[in-house]
Amino acid sequence: MTPWMSLPGSRVYVVDAVIGPDAHGVSPTDALGIAGQCVRMVSERPDRLRSVPDSTVPLDGLRSDSPDHSPQTGATTVSLHLRWGDMDLNQHVNNVQFARLFEEARVRTFAAWFEGAAAVLPIVVAQQVIEFRAVLAYSFDPVTVETGVSRIGRSSYTLSCTLTDPTGLLCAVAETTLVAIDPATNSPRAISDDARAVLESHRVDPTPTRRTS
Repeated sequence: MTPWMSLPGSRVYVVDAVIGPDAHGVSPTDALGIAGQCVRMVSERPDRLRSVPDSTVPLDGLRSDSPDHSPQTGATTVSLHLRWGDMDLNQHVNNVQFARLFEEARVRTFAAWFEGAAAVLPIVVAQQVIEFRAVLAYSFDPVTVETGVSRIGRSSYTLSCTLTDPTGLLCAVAETTLVAIDPATNSPRAISDDARAVLESHRVDPTPTRRTS
């Protein structure tokens, strides 16, 4: 069931509420309660939401000028729209979804870095550490993920990533270690010279975290 909720003097927004317990055990009352709170949020803070096409802003579309974050030369910026289902009962984006956002940004970043390049770099994720800095509120405006290479070893390398909200607030930082593998054996292999050159062109300083500061 999809009720259409119109706000006086504003655009029409669609709130998609599932009437019935979902996989997370949310009752119909809770689902409608969350929907009502979102409508109140739009009514009270219309600046937080705006109507946008169902598409992703192109690569390098936005930059963050947050006081505690300065974009780095060499990093690639990807803008991603949030989903209604990314929220939890606390009415902010659930921490689990940050990993998905960093993953989606990584896929799009690699598509940009290796587009037309002879280098092929099959990889697996060996480790990912996400440090949360601020609550991320749901918005129709896209969040911004910035990705760069902070370390390159023989067969592995590390990505340093930041996620900022539409206002430029730094919400999370991540360090992701990836290992180059041989697809035939799934064993680690040395990063090729061509792939190394691509990675080197996107070098950035490591993002400071509580572990390193």
